[in-house]
Amino acid sequence: MARRGAARTRRAYLARPRRASSKAPKATEPTTATFRADQIRSLIDTFFSVLRRPVRKNLAFLVEAFVTLTSLLRSCNGELSLASVARALPLGTSFRDRYKRLNRFLDNRLFDPQGVAQGLFGVVLGLRRRRGAIPVALDQSTVGEAQLLMAGVPFAGRVLPLGLMTFTYEDIRNRPEREKSQNFVERLFFLQLLEAARGALLCFILDRGYARVSLMRELLSEPGATFILRARRDVTIQRRKRNRVTRCKIGSLKPRPGRPLRLEAILYRGDKPIELDLVIYYEHGHKEPWYLLVPPRSKETLPDDEVVALYRQRMRIEQGFRDFKTHLGLRGLRLQVRISQRVQRLLLAFTLAYALVVALGTSQLAEEAREHLEDSRATARHGTARVLSARSVAALLLGGLCQHLLKRLVCTIRRLVAHALAGHGLYYAAARL
Repeated sequence: MARRGAARTRRAYLARPRRASSKAPKATEPTTATFRADQIRSLIDTFFSVLRRPVRKNLAFLVEAFVTLTSLLRSCNGELSLASVARALPLGTSFRDRYKRLNRFLDNRLFDPQGVAQGLFGVVLGLRRRRGAIPVALDQSTVGEAQLLMAGVPFAGRVLPLGLMTFTYEDIRNRPEREKSQNFVERLFFLQLLEAARGALLCFILDRGYARVSLMRELLSEPGATFILRARRDVTIQRRKRNRVTRCKIGSLKPRPGRPLRLEAILYRGDKPIELDLVIYYEHGHKEPWYLLVPPRSKETLPDDEVVALYRQRMRIEQGFRDFKTHLGLRGLRLQVRISQRVQRLLLAFTLAYALVVALGTSQLAEEAREHLEDSRATARHGTARVLSARSVAALLLGGLCQHLLKRLVCTIRRLVAHALAGHGLYYAAARL
C-alpha cells in the first residue's frame, strides 16, 4: 500500500504545472529579423500594380525566399537550385506543394517580366526624378544556359538593378529574319530602359562590346540618353590637325599619365563615320589607356574628370555579377525547359531581394555592425580598406551574427521599407536610415 501511495504522489507531482524559469527569453522579444512577405508585398503592390494579384502574392513569397537564402551565408561554392528556392518559400505546406507552386509561377504566361521595368525604377530611384543624369552601368553575363543583360545604378561598390532581360542563342535563331540578331535584342533592352525612365536622363556606361555606330546613333537621337563608351584601340578615327584631316588608330594616341586628354569633334570609324568626342586616360598600373567615347560638344555636361570617374564605376556591375554567381549560387542554376522565360521571372524576384539587402548594408546600423564583423586591411585594395561589402554585412546581420543589434535591425528594416514605399527610392535611403 505504501508503494502505491508513493507512486500516486509521484504522478501528481509530475503532472502539476511548472513555474516558468526567469532565465527564459520573453515571448515578445524577436529571435530573428528579416524582410517579411507582407512588407515585400506592400512594395510590390505599390510599384508593380500592372501584375495580377496572384502573381504579386507569389512574387512576394519568392523575394522573401531569396532574402532567406542570402541570410544563410552560403559559401562560394553554394549552387542554387529550384529545390533550395522552394524549401525557402515562407509557406506552411509540404516541400512537394511548394515546389509545384514555384514551377507554376515560373510558367505563368500572364507574368511578363519585361513589362515591369518601370516598377524597378520606382523601387530603386523613387517616384521623384532628381536633376542631372543617372549613371547606368550595363553589361552581359551568363546564368546557366541563358544570357543575362542587366542594367543598374552604381551603389556602395555594387549596382542596384534597374532592369534585366534574358535570352538564349537558340531563341535568336528561331526569331524572324529581321530580328535574328543579338543587336536587335540589345536595342529592345535599351528602349525598355528609356521608356521606364519616364523622362529622366540616363547616362549609359558601356564596355567595348557595345562600340558600334548604329547603337551610338540611336542613343544620340534619344533626348533621354547620353553615354560613355569605351572604344577598341585598333579603331581608325579622323581628326583635324593643323588645318588638315588626318587618319590614325586610336591606340597611337598617348596621353600623359593621370591627366585625361580630350579630342573634340573626331570622326569615329572610316566608313560612315560618326562625330564624337574622345577622352583618353591612362593611369599607372593599367595595361592600356581608356579610350572613352562621349557625345560631341559635351564638355560642359560631361567634363573630362567626370567622364573618367563615371567609367571607373562600370566595374561595379562586374562585382554585382560576382555576387550573383559566386556568393548567391546563380552559377549553379540549371533549367531544362523554357529557359529564358523562367530565368527572367526568377531573376526579377532575385534582383528585388538583392536591392533590399544591399540597401540595408549601407544603413547606419550596418556601419556599426561592421566594427564587430571585420578587421580592415592594412593596405587599401581597389581604393578601399574594407573587407566586407555592403551585401555581406547585411547578410551577416540577417543571419543573426549581431544579436545585440537585433531589435534595432527590426526597426531599420521597417524604416527602409517605409522609405521605399514613400517613393524616395533605395538609392537615396542610406542618408536617412
